[in-house]
Amino acid sequence: GEAEGGEAEGGEAEGGEVEGGEVEGEGEEGEEGEEGEEEEEHFTPVDLDAACMLLGGVTFVMFLFQLVNINDDDVRRYAWKVVSNTISIFMAVLFFQGNNQMLEMKAKVWGWSPAVMVLVEFIHCSIYVISMFAMVGYVTGVWEENVDLGKMEWVYADAMLCNFDEVV
Repeated sequence: GEAEGGEAEGGEAEGGEVEGGEVEGEGEEGEEGEEGEEEEEHFTPVDLDAACMLLGGVTFVMFLFQLVNINDDDVRRYAWKVVSNTISIFMAVLFFQGNNQMLEMKAKVWGWSPAVMVLVEFIHCSIYVISMFAMVGYVTGVWEENVDLGKMEWVYADAMLCNFDEVV
C-alpha cells in the first residue's frame, strides 16, 4: 500500500528519490566517481589532422591579409597577382573536372564504349583549347580588321595603374 503523501513502501518518493533527497544508486559509488580521476578525452588522428588544417588555413589567410595590405606597392601588387592566378587555376581545374564528370556520368547512362569516351574527352579538351585561342586572339586584337602587327608602341602594361594601356 501507499502511505500518505504519495510515498511508496520503504520511504522512497517517486522518481527513485529517498526521503533525504538523494537519488537511489548514487550513494558511495557516485561519490567515488566524482573524487576519482576523470576519463581523459582521446583524439583520433583525423581529429588532429582536422585541427592542424584549420589552424594552418587560418594562419595562411592571416598571412595573405598581411601581404595584400602591406605598405610596399610592389609587394601588394604581386601578392594580388599571385592570389588571382591561383584562384584562376583552381577555378579552371574545378570547372573542367566538373564537366568531365558530368560527361562520364552521361556516358554510363547512354552506354558508350571506352573508345567513344576517349573520342568525347578529346573533343571536350579541344573545345577548351580552341576557346582559349579565340579569347586570346580577341583580347590581343588579332581578330580586328585594321591591325598593324608591325607597329611597335610602348604602353603601360600594369592593370593596377590608372593609366593602364596608355601609350608612353
